[in-house]
Amino acid sequence: MLNQKAIEVLNVSKNFGSIPAVKDVSFSLDRGEILGFLGPNGAGKTTTMRLLAGFLSPDSGKILIDGINIRNNPVKTKNMIGYLPEHVPLYGEMRVSEYLAFRGCIKIKSKKLSRARISEVCKICDIEPVFKRLIRNLSKGYRQRVGLADAILSDPPVLILDEPTTGLDPNQLRQTRNLIKNLRHRHAVLISTHILSEVEAICDRALIINEGRIAANVSLDKNEKIFLECENISDDTLKNIRGISEVSDIRRVLENSLEIQTRNNTDSRGDIFEAVVKSGAKILCMKHTKDSLEDLFMEITSKQKIQ
Repeated sequence: MLNQKAIEVLNVSKNFGSIPAVKDVSFSLDRGEILGFLGPNGAGKTTTMRLLAGFLSPDSGKILIDGINIRNNPVKTKNMIGYLPEHVPLYGEMRVSEYLAFRGCIKIKSKKLSRARISEVCKICDIEPVFKRLIRNLSKGYRQRVGLADAILSDPPVLILDEPTTGLDPNQLRQTRNLIKNLRHRHAVLISTHILSEVEAICDRALIINEGRIAANVSLDKNEKIFLECENISDDTLKNIRGISEVSDIRRVLENSLEIQTRNNTDSRGDIFEAVVKSGAKILCMKHTKDSLEDLFMEITSKQKIQ
């Protein structure tokens, strides 16, 4: 049985000469989860992805793929990862059918299993209409799908996708988003992108790396909050609000204001209103807010420029 943790990165560092690229990076990715990996240029994002894919070896720390150490089992762990680079290295003179057959010979030992798997990934990636066409004649969207079909050909537990939607038109973008969402049922997916709205649309969490270190680990399904400003906040006020089943956390922002976290993005303003009034406090302002991933990204990465 496969482990719950598809990827575990434990205190990994990597230097290029005297220049540290990644410093004590630690994070994990569960099976069935889609993780967005963000960072400005030069932050260590590409180096981290190359370490995960086995193209580079860490100077210190451990990387485990489904519990197996990359350093001790490089061939086995590479076979457990499907990698889609930003610029997919396809062979334009081949037909899609020829290219996938060629890749199947490399990744899958049995020709019978390879043919069956090629048929399956063509359906998953919706490339059956172009199966007999030359790759060089395909649109950007179809080339991305062919690359993705190659990445999932051996049914690896982990997928690493580098800028999978760059250059796609709106229709292709929506189709690729839906495709990636569906991949979570069989794979743990890590997506590197500069498009923050893309991460918010399809990812469960976002990691932000800055200056070679993980600066934030953001849960994207728990970023709905209620801002409450009122007079005479008492212990009873806090107790009544905490008694609401949908409330998961309360943080005092200022003397007369609270930030209330709700479960599953629930809008509990009605229940909160009743709880506050019952405690004798007077509501001055209450609004539903949502954290902006862009604001958080800018706040973290701007510190580098200031320092």
